[in-house]
Amino acid sequence: SGWTFTAAAYGLGEQPGTVGGFFQQLLTSGIGEKSQDPGGLLNRWIIKGVIPLSFFFLLLASISFFLHRLNQFRGTEPADDSDHHRPKII
Repeated sequence: SGWTFTAAAYGLGEQPGTVGGFFQQLLTSGIGEKSQDPGGLLNRWIIKGVIPLSFFFLLLASISFFLHRLNQFRGTEPADDSDHHRPKII
């Protein structure tokens, strides 16, 4: 029961000389993830690699939004006065 953390889980995977083996171990380290398929979980690291990439883009968008609002606050950029994003109250 629970996760078993072993020293082998922090190795470089089955293919220590490849980038795929490194990312496979990086994204599944410590959780003991195994496949019922004898071929293993091929290229699953690509799908799991999108998760940190999406957080990076979320951080990038947050920084951009913050800088845009900061420039509006300082007066170096005109304020957006459009009401197209607000619902009309009747």
